[in-house]
Amino acid sequence: MGVLVDGQICFGVQFAEGYEFPWFCEKYDFDIEAWWFNNINDFKPPFPYHHSLPKEKKKELLDYRKNFEKQHPLPVKPVNYCSSVCPIYILAVPKTVLAATKKHPEIFYPENLKVSDEDVQKLLQFCEKFELKFEFGPAWFLSCFHY
Repeated sequence: MGVLVDGQICFGVQFAEGYEFPWFCEKYDFDIEAWWFNNINDFKPPFPYHHSLPKEKKKELLDYRKNFEKQHPLPVKPVNYCSSVCPIYILAVPKTVLAATKKHPEIFYPENLKVSDEDVQKLLQFCEKFELKFEFGPAWFLSCFHY
């Protein structure tokens, strides 16, 4: 029996072990998307979800959420570069995150690993706006994640 490991590459900024992000609390269920969409961008569905809603109403809510997310995209993607037991994060430019799991290699072309000045500025502005103090970066990171 082996250890499950994902290989990953991304462009971002690296944070120290134990860093307390604003979404690391029960209010947001430790979820950056809940924090971003519900708190920062004030997502409000047109009507409350209930399991007894008809299928078309559930679809309407889902479509409304997808449209809202498209209009307010999350500007960073957290990448855990340690383990599920001891998570340590990089906040990455979303389009740069590539990962491969055991037995499922991914093909990538180094010439496609490009980050625009605008991407870098958005990442740094996000960190500045929410007073996130990173240790290193912005840079390319090659890391692994252990389950």
